[in-house]
Amino acid sequence: MQAEAELNTAGLKAEADWLSAVIEIRTAELTGKNSGWSEPLKIIAPPPRLAPGFYAGFVSINGYSICERLLLASIFCRLYEPAIFNALTSLVDPATDRLYVETGCFIEKNTGRALLTLQTIIFLAAGNNKRLSAEYQKILSSQNRLFIDGIVRLNNPSPYLNELLNSLISLDKSYYDHFLYGKKIRLDEMEKFPAQLLETTKTFDDLVLVDEVSKQLKTVMNYARLYRTMGDKTGGQLQGYVTMFFGPPGTGKTMTASVIGKELGMDVYAVNLSRVVSKYIGETEKNLEIVFERLGNRDCILFFDEADALFGKRSEVTEANDRYANQEIAYLLQKIDKCNCLVILATNFKQNLDFAFTRRILSCIKIDWPGDDERKKLWEKALVAPFSYSPENLPEALANKYAITGANIANVTKLACYEALANDSTHITLALLEPFIKLEYIKERRNPNDPRQWPINQLM
Repeated sequence: MQAEAELNTAGLKAEADWLSAVIEIRTAELTGKNSGWSEPLKIIAPPPRLAPGFYAGFVSINGYSICERLLLASIFCRLYEPAIFNALTSLVDPATDRLYVETGCFIEKNTGRALLTLQTIIFLAAGNNKRLSAEYQKILSSQNRLFIDGIVRLNNPSPYLNELLNSLISLDKSYYDHFLYGKKIRLDEMEKFPAQLLETTKTFDDLVLVDEVSKQLKTVMNYARLYRTMGDKTGGQLQGYVTMFFGPPGTGKTMTASVIGKELGMDVYAVNLSRVVSKYIGETEKNLEIVFERLGNRDCILFFDEADALFGKRSEVTEANDRYANQEIAYLLQKIDKCNCLVILATNFKQNLDFAFTRRILSCIKIDWPGDDERKKLWEKALVAPFSYSPENLPEALANKYAITGANIANVTKLACYEALANDSTHITLALLEPFIKLEYIKERRNPNDPRQWPINQLM
């Protein structure tokens, strides 16, 4: 681990040294100390090979152009080694007694650190070469992936400076932490990203599903594994996969999505409805655009829980709100069609989804109430060491007596384990469990005197 950290530090130092050399040359050109213009591409050529490390790996995988790499190096070093920019912020134009306009720099009042703009990067990359400046401005347009993916954040320093080149630039903290010490990049830690990373300690073996459902899930997983290969072989055809998990609450739809991601080594991002749905016209689409832009081409899984809240049926237009709600659904239809990553919708109410969505769904997988055999397995898997059932056949007796879901069983066993531990015991008995089972029935407004009767539902 220490060797890996040292290699990463060596790579970061090489990048910082390159940036420092670029700044030195540009400041000399700006102040006239170097009157002969060198060939800009030779001046700013980055280290051809960085030492292995987190930053080097990221740069290598993404194949950034020179100006993009200079942008990354600058915003990272602004935090990592801010003194590099003293050469720019100490330069004062004798004609104005202010910083040279060409540098695009501002100075932060509280710290004295340089505040960088896109103009700063263009200046460092192109110097006085107008042709290169125009070329790099085109590369660093608002559609550059560094901006769309949220790696580089843009902010206007003033309402009077709203051109893109005047935008202040900074590195998202999640990427800074990854470059510095290899922390996993989590998009849900990024500013204004309305989805949350789902994580689980469970494995596929922990899922208690009937054989038919397991087979259907394997088909879904085949797509997630092979869609890029299929795209290469078919010229981009046969890509895009939407599946729906439907069934009663508490049967494990969200956990199943999480386990699929873990099994495949893919991140699962669940759209946070509270941060997506807005009463303001156009805001819902804007929030969803961030999700689709950043996840649409990544090797990940996009998960919509309570999907009927977003993908509900369109209605007849009787007032303006109906028209805008229908526009949101039309927008989602377009985005779902273009999304290459695996999309999983989960709902308790399949019939509430708009028909246009159900036509686009390749597989509908019902995750239903567990039967006696499934409940027995759920009771057996619910306990962790050092707790044990007493008697050993208690899971079977519970499965035959109480018709409850995996979520109910997890709640009951957790409460029972704490109760047992409070009494200096690790034995879980029927007498200990039954009061907590009764609480689950009361919570769901079910009759504990009729424990085998599932609640009436309209989930088909």
